[in-house]
Amino acid sequence: MSLRELIGVDISKGRLKQNPREETGTDRIGALGLSDPLGAALWRITGDHDARAVKVAIEILAHRLRKAGDGRRLIAKLAEVALWEWLNDKCRKCGGRGFVIQEHDVRTACVKCNSTGIRRHADTERERSTGWTAGMVRKFEARFALAHEMLIAADVRVGYQVQRQLERGRR
Repeated sequence: MSLRELIGVDISKGRLKQNPREETGTDRIGALGLSDPLGAALWRITGDHDARAVKVAIEILAHRLRKAGDGRRLIAKLAEVALWEWLNDKCRKCGGRGFVIQEHDVRTACVKCNSTGIRRHADTERERSTGWTAGMVRKFEARFALAHEMLIAADVRVGYQVQRQLERGRR
């Protein structure tokens, strides 16, 4: 079980016992609490399916994306759509595997995602999700990319920080 899954189980089951001789749920949850707030919210969303963490993640991401002159609602909508895209990142055709199984169990490269397994969200989907015009979506394309970079970085950073807090990997 991955560290993210362990934390999700600890949170959902309320495992809060402390044991100085071994790593417990309290240690893992405490380490998560000391990590990047956006990454911690992402872990609560993916590990514990915590709906309240969705709102927290959107607010943090919007705050990090906002520039002077940006409307709060506009950036909040962008952050919301970027978060849902990040959560729904598997290619629909291959299911995130990078290959498609044909007849007689023959595997062929997925042409939809170029064998990456990662879904590319179309501008038309973003137009529908945001309620913006095509021009508006194109105008904020770089900001969508930045939002995805921030989400990926926060997810990786929290894993590193939690492992460091738990002193994993030390010999």
